[in-house]
Amino acid sequence: MCGSLCDAVLEQSGSAEALADLARSNLLLVPLDRRGKWYRYHHLFRDMLRAELDRMEPELIPVLLRRAAAWCVRNDLPESALEYSMAAGDVDTVADLTGRLVVPTYQQGRVTTVQRWFRWLQDRGEIGKHPMTAVLASVVSAVTGRPTEAERWADIVDRWQFGDGARPDDPPAEAWAAVVRAVL
Repeated sequence: MCGSLCDAVLEQSGSAEALADLARSNLLLVPLDRRGKWYRYHHLFRDMLRAELDRMEPELIPVLLRRAAAWCVRNDLPESALEYSMAAGDVDTVADLTGRLVVPTYQQGRVTTVQRWFRWLQDRGEIGKHPMTAVLASVVSAVTGRPTEAERWADIVDRWQFGDGARPDDPPAEAWAAVVRAVL
């Protein structure tokens, strides 16, 4: 965490100074850089704080997570934004960020991470609303030797493409859907 992230989540100022004070007093907060901008805290401390928030104001948790995700998007940290959005249950943001991150993450060899994102969306039953994400899931499944998964994802794309005459146009998804059919 950093001061500006905490400021954005809490919608107040002064977090950088508070973090620096906590780090100096050695209260379970450790600086991660020499400038004292980024910090981490002990996981047990995090668990205690989260349990307290769950007990006192559980409805505030998704709000705070969405604020953190928005800050990460503004500060060019899309993967962190995706993780915060998953924790907040924000399917649309997760689908959008997944679409942006799949190719570079796959190119880094992080196939398991990409598959986790796809599974998360599928488990929420919302993947049909995001055809490009389903297309990418089918392509990744095909090129990683998972033909059954590739077909399952392609069926979702087909239902989107051919099952809903009133759907909005999405030329990139249409083009990629053709690629998926050719690959399969």
